[in-house]
Amino acid sequence: MSENSLKTPEIRPALSLGRQLGAFLLGAFIATAVGAAAHAQGDRNPARGQSTTIEGPSETTDEAEPEDAPETDEIRTLRKALYKAVRRARSSSGARHVEQDEGFETIARRHALDMVERGYMAHRSPEGDGPRERVYAIFPDFVGIAGENIAMRSIRPDEDADETALAAVEAWMDSPPHRKNMLDQRHGHVGIGVADNGKATYIVMLLASEPSYRPPPPPEPRPDIESIPGAEDMSTDSKPAENKAETAPGS
Repeated sequence: MSENSLKTPEIRPALSLGRQLGAFLLGAFIATAVGAAAHAQGDRNPARGQSTTIEGPSETTDEAEPEDAPETDEIRTLRKALYKAVRRARSSSGARHVEQDEGFETIARRHALDMVERGYMAHRSPEGDGPRERVYAIFPDFVGIAGENIAMRSIRPDEDADETALAAVEAWMDSPPHRKNMLDQRHGHVGIGVADNGKATYIVMLLASEPSYRPPPPPEPRPDIESIPGAEDMSTDSKPAENKAETAPGS
């Protein structure tokens, strides 16, 4: 089965990019170097979840971006439960705390929506754009390590958000490539996106070593002239008066 042949929310045999555990269909894009830090390191087929390094910003295709429609209460509740479950799994395994990142959350949510709207389940869109292209499309100056886990399962009406989140995280933890992403000590930031089509729930988790956006540093304060020994105040008000020769009357 090809990566883009999943057209219904029913669970199908595992795709080449991931594996099926329990009732979840999974995919892992192993943590990869993104940006200048990966210069001249090559690329080892990221579509199959292998370790990859990425060389600098690249041109992105004109992928149709889904609009950022408001979240439903159910989706918001599940997303929050997923953050808790991910942090709990990392903490219990000795991995460092990860901060919620709104930028990566936006990227993850848009990819989840795109998979729902266009009927596929993969790290790469039908146009071939993967996590690297999605990050660069919004944050072209990002440099760091990034990894992505995805999951899909048919909705279970008798299951609450905490149970769904726990099942998704446990499925990731039971799969070596997904577990590697989950517990990577280099990751300190995470964004989770969730979308559904009324029949199945799609989950995208984007982990990274650096925040999606770093604000520019504040301007350095102007030094206090009086505190610098030997400094001369060159402001207009402090300039010495010019010496003018007095002219005697009748001279």
